[in-house]
Amino acid sequence: MAKTHKATMMLPKGGKNYWTTIMYGEAKFDYKILEGEIIVAAYAKFEDGVQVIGGVKKSPGESDPNYKFFTALDANGKVYPNDPIDVSDHQDFESSGIFFILNDDESIEYHLEFKEKTI
Repeated sequence: MAKTHKATMMLPKGGKNYWTTIMYGEAKFDYKILEGEIIVAAYAKFEDGVQVIGGVKKSPGESDPNYKFFTALDANGKVYPNDPIDVSDHQDFESSGIFFILNDDESIEYHLEFKEKTI
């Protein structure tokens, strides 16, 4: 049985819906955002020191949807290779969270929960 670590990524109030709107390119901004730049992001830290930054980055084309990203870092801030957090099955931020693993033997599982601030 795998050990599970849990952490919460706090989004702003209404963030699940708003970040999803940003992903689909429906939110408009008064400033130029370049391809690959982070539009919105949040951070979470697990009790074992693993950290995750996630949010939405700008798409390559003006008519392309923006894209969700998550980057996992170890306790020293070093990025894990091979992008271990697969977001292809999670089309927006309306879900309650995601699960991912960082080791080949799958003995440790990480559960990142999305919650919104209430104020």
